[in-house]
Formats: sequence, C-alpha cells, structure tokens
Amino acid sequence: MLGKLTGAFRRSLVDVKNEFRVMRLHHASARRAAGLAPHDLKLHIACGPNVKPGWTNIDLLPSADLQLDLREP
Repeated sequence: MLGKLTGAFRRSLVDVKNEFRVMRLHHASARRAAGLAPHDLKLHIACGPNVKPGWTNIDLLPSADLQLDLREP
C-alpha cells in the first residue's frame, strides 16, 4: 500500500511525524519550565547553536536548555 501513495501524501506524513516530534519536545520542556523560578530567569529566545552561559536558552535544538515551540503559547 505504501508504494501507491502519492509523493505529496508521503511528504505530508513526514511533516506530521516532524510536528509530533516537536510537540513531544515542547511538552517535556514546558513541564521542566514550570518548575523554574520566573524572577531569576534571563531568557535567550531562539538561541540556535549560540548558547549563552547563565541564561535560559530556548530553541528546538538539543543544545538549548528548553526545547520549546515558539508558535505555541
């Protein structure tokens, strides 16, 4: 059956798989973030590979302290 799928449908399935991975990372990091003291945070949002010591680095990359999807509240 998989051989009969259109290319567009296969790409859509890959997109869904990637979104599911992002959602799982986001939820796990959101739970960790809930335990952080908000008055002590210095946020480095969308840090990419540029991780700053002493800051809470936020990105989807594994090098970040919190892997959050910034499209979500």
